Amino acid sequence: MFKEMSDNQRRVYLDAVQLYEAFISAFQKSRSYRGGMHWKKAKGRQYLFKTRDRYGYGESLGPRSAETEKILAAFAFFLVLRLFRRVLFNMLCMVNVGLIGF
Repeated sequence: MFKEMSDNQRRVYLDAVQLYEAFISAFQKSRSYRGGMHWKKAKGRQYLFKTRDRYGYGESLGPRSAETEKILAAFAFFLVLRLFRRVLFNMLCMVNVGLIGF
């Protein structure tokens, strides 16, 4: 036997579902930005290399081109956003405990 939800309960439920779906989407997208990226020279050409771990394991994403330049730029932009989020979070924590005020 089920009890029908009120309008407010339905709204909260839908908000929670949308938030969860957004979180899963962002989490899956962020997985592609794990590790590091750098240019690696081999046989006189530069290749974009994505590292997976501290031992240097990874894969080549292709020779230097407009497309690989865009991939590296997107990766760098994501890293900046992640750093900004971390700094903002730390500032908010400091505000909450009264270390700084606005």
